[in-house]
Amino acid sequence: MTRGGRLDAGRIWSRLMPMTALMLIVWSQPELAEAEFTYTQLTATTEGDSHHPSMTADGTRIAFSSSDDLVPGGNPDGNFEIFLWTQGTGFTQLTNTAGGGNRTPVISADGTRIVFSSSSNPMGTNADGNGEIFLWTSPSTITQLTNSTSGGNSTPSINADGTRIAFYSDRDLVPGDNPDGNFEIFLWTDGTLTQLTTSTGGNNFEPSISADGTRIAFYSSRNLTGENADGNFEIFLWTDGALTQLTDTTVKTNFSPSISADGTRIAFASANDLVPGGNKDENFEIFRWTEGTPFTQLTDTTEGDDWDAFITAIANGARIAVASVRDLVPGGNVDGNTEIFLLQEYHTLTITIAGTGAGTVTGPGIICPADCTKAFPAGTPVALSATAALGSVFSGFSGDPDCTDGTLTMQAETHCIATFAPAVGPDLTGTWSPASQIWSKGRYTLRSAVRVVNQGTTTAAASRLRIFLSDDAVLDSGDALLKDSKIKKRKPGRGKTKELKVKLSVGVSAAGKYLFAVVDALHSVTEISEANNTPMTGPIP
Repeated sequence: MTRGGRLDAGRIWSRLMPMTALMLIVWSQPELAEAEFTYTQLTATTEGDSHHPSMTADGTRIAFSSSDDLVPGGNPDGNFEIFLWTQGTGFTQLTNTAGGGNRTPVISADGTRIVFSSSSNPMGTNADGNGEIFLWTSPSTITQLTNSTSGGNSTPSINADGTRIAFYSDRDLVPGDNPDGNFEIFLWTDGTLTQLTTSTGGNNFEPSISADGTRIAFYSSRNLTGENADGNFEIFLWTDGALTQLTDTTVKTNFSPSISADGTRIAFASANDLVPGGNKDENFEIFRWTEGTPFTQLTDTTEGDDWDAFITAIANGARIAVASVRDLVPGGNVDGNTEIFLLQEYHTLTITIAGTGAGTVTGPGIICPADCTKAFPAGTPVALSATAALGSVFSGFSGDPDCTDGTLTMQAETHCIATFAPAVGPDLTGTWSPASQIWSKGRYTLRSAVRVVNQGTTTAAASRLRIFLSDDAVLDSGDALLKDSKIKKRKPGRGKTKELKVKLSVGVSAAGKYLFAVVDALHSVTEISEANNTPMTGPIP
């Protein structure tokens, strides 16, 4: 490939992923377009060559092609073989061949199938060493899906359940449909082959299929829809037979598309300035197409290439793996070797407290008004809880549409507003004076006082006050009732002090015990808050 020029057929093997040593380095990339991304460097190698990472839906398994001897002794000849990395386990070598090469693996969503292209003879069915499409099925079965002579079949992509495989080929696989031997897009469906493109001259490359198999992204230099008369390499989308051209550029190349599980997002590499002003130096950068919205530029580098975007099934395109020679995590790739990086999309949630009342909003990593912003991986569900302060009520959430019920999914930068208002109505509560007991004439007399106050905004009707003595700091049905008295109606801000003077039974001491005042004991007053109706004091000295 030449920068800014056309791609030739040799480009088919160039998805790169050195993975001799697995490492984890994280760096936060400054915000590009509407989202923030972090780069995680997964590999750090100085020798060998590893290609084309592909990840399962849960991100725990990665299939790739490598000429390294990753399982010591398994690949001493340095042939390109298919490997599987499993989180917590490490590397497994799936093919073992001599000569040719096994490349461009793509793993199914559940990790039980891996489709790849090979010019080797892994099953003894490809003696001529032509490039064919193979399917690995867990735990160890390999099936050859195409069988042709000369030319090549390459870069397959598998849907979630393994029933559909898209690839490109210059062979006449559906007899009579490709007599000129042009590179066309084909679809294998449970053993049946269908040719999806028909063109002359130029080429159609690198299909990427959605989870349900109804959408396929690829790049082409042909005028497939009447919008590419100049023959530039553009990104196209096939949807159940209908073709759409997604990019429309001149001279500079768009290539290596990879589609999300739901088919609504496509990551690809381009040397064009698709987000005006974002790629003025026309370096190869990673971009994302999202259905119904403008392009998003995901990388911003100078010199070198960020090649081979590959969206995994995680979070519908919020996580993207790329191969790059750049030092995207500063200091992690100073030798400029081709390494694999993960781009994780984040969105920030911002909470604002509004209104003339007071309260707090809590959620994962959020305690507002103290801490009101938090960045979440795209697609994260977030539940918010609002608690009004004393004398206030929570009026509701507003702001962005997803905020209204306090339960949201982080698909974009989100701003939620929690409104609190002053409470209206009566609100009875009580406060204790210090309690003491005096020894006189062979027994104790317990003394204290509780002041009942209406701290609400309207008059409280008459109510009852009951005082209990408890052995512990928990009020329950076994505690002794010491006093039951009437509290007359109280205007806002007005209170009444009730004295407590009780002679305890002979041999009974209140030391170490607790006093509870139950304000509005009969629940005859509808109050702003019922949470402050049982003030306690103790332990009693």
